[in-house]
Amino acid sequence: QDLFEPAIRAALHGIDMPLSVSASIKREAEVLRTFPSSAKVLLNADGSAIEAGQSWVQKDLANTLELIAKQGAEWFYQGEFAEKCSNYIREQGGLLELSDFRDYKAKDRAVLRT
Repeated sequence: QDLFEPAIRAALHGIDMPLSVSASIKREAEVLRTFPSSAKVLLNADGSAIEAGQSWVQKDLANTLELIAKQGAEWFYQGEFAEKCSNYIREQGGLLELSDFRDYKAKDRAVLRT
């Protein structure tokens, strides 16, 4: 649970929007406006892209991280999150199913350094 605290704080209180992320959002802003949940997180209330350096708050992400921290990986891979996520993805024409979450096995891998 302690490992999640810095990420939860950052998502809840905001971080400065990185330049590279802001540039990507600007390129895709028209498409993002068609997805209300994406627009809520990645665009300002007026529909413009969040500018580099502007505070980027992600309250839903903070909530998700808090739930993982409290309820564990099972909630993410087999519980409510997996169900809602897979349902939404299928509604959007995607292929990810609940079984893809349930059957996923995380692998320990060597850290890459560049």
